[in-house]
Amino acid sequence: MKAYIQREKPYKIQMLLTNPFEPDPRVYKEAKSLVKAGFSVEVLAWDRTGLWPPAEVLDGIEITRFRCKGKYGGGLSSLRHFLGFYWHLAKHVRRHPPGALHCHDLDTAAVGWLLKKLFSIPIFIYDAHEPDYYAHFPKIFKYLIDRLEAFVARRASGVFITNGLQEKKFQRLHARKILMIRNVPDPTTGGLEKPVHTNGLVIGRVGYIKPGIGLESLLEAAASLRKKFPAIKVVLVGKVFEAYQPIFETLLQKYAELVEYRGFFPYPEVLQNYRDFSISYLGYELTPEFRYISPTKLFESMAFGVPVIVSPVGDAREILQKYPCGLILQTVSTAEIATAIEDILAAPALQKQFSLTGRQAFEQDFNWTRMEKNLVEFYRSSSFIRLERGYSSGTAIGEK
Repeated sequence: MKAYIQREKPYKIQMLLTNPFEPDPRVYKEAKSLVKAGFSVEVLAWDRTGLWPPAEVLDGIEITRFRCKGKYGGGLSSLRHFLGFYWHLAKHVRRHPPGALHCHDLDTAAVGWLLKKLFSIPIFIYDAHEPDYYAHFPKIFKYLIDRLEAFVARRASGVFITNGLQEKKFQRLHARKILMIRNVPDPTTGGLEKPVHTNGLVIGRVGYIKPGIGLESLLEAAASLRKKFPAIKVVLVGKVFEAYQPIFETLLQKYAELVEYRGFFPYPEVLQNYRDFSISYLGYELTPEFRYISPTKLFESMAFGVPVIVSPVGDAREILQKYPCGLILQTVSTAEIATAIEDILAAPALQKQFSLTGRQAFEQDFNWTRMEKNLVEFYRSSSFIRLERGYSSGTAIGEK
């Protein structure tokens, strides 16, 4: 006897992710664009703290949060918490099967593939936010994770990527379809239509505050420049990594007259901080954890016409070669950061040129309007529509 499933709506897309959707910028932009295009989108998120509403609607996006215990960075000890979250996902997908499972990051992709097989979900997407997951793990775990990612990529209806390094990687893995969806700002977001350019003395950084970003060197560099630029200031925006909190508090005390910490802002409110920046600092140590990342903050800085000082992570070097909108850091040493800051602040004409070039790059290539077009065209493709019609309400599992 065949089992039957009842699908709620045609073209229903469920997005899976292991954060509480605060909202997550990439997930939010993709979901919002698909809702605007006429699709029904539900985000299935993991609330590890129990502080978020179990269900709500944001800009037409349905949000369902599962309250399961857990913490970030728990290693193997957090495995049972992941299994608890996956169990909630499985129950929900079984009760409300969609036309597509859109899995964000590798930690939902494997279970997403399994749910696709169990409940005959037509479309399975692997949305790879970063090029090299868990690169800092021990080699044996890294090997197993890489094999898992290869397995998932070859079976996904599409693999969504964020930079050029991933494109080469998934071509080697023989992914069926690769779609470039960069983490870039939406031109319709408030304030981006006519950004304000500044020639002030504010060095800003938006993003997670944690080891490896050269924060100590940045503050030392800015302090060393106070004689030449008395009004120089460092503004920091973002969550602080829990283990780094004691060091961060010590730095705030040491550089109290130099640094301003504004805390965490949800997306898209966080973007307004760029209005105050003269330079956007995007330094990273070139460790396995950071080497291949594609910093969203690079594109946000471009959108607001803020010159950047950025490490050569991901394809940042290639982007700045095409659109020179700042300077590349070879290391996050105090001396090199200080030199880069001084080179920009001491040359207003160069600063203005970097600003204009960054904005041009945003308008021509690195904006969400272009990414949205690719995303919607994929979901509107004949293969998706054909599969959706083939799996309409009342279709038996296993039938085509």
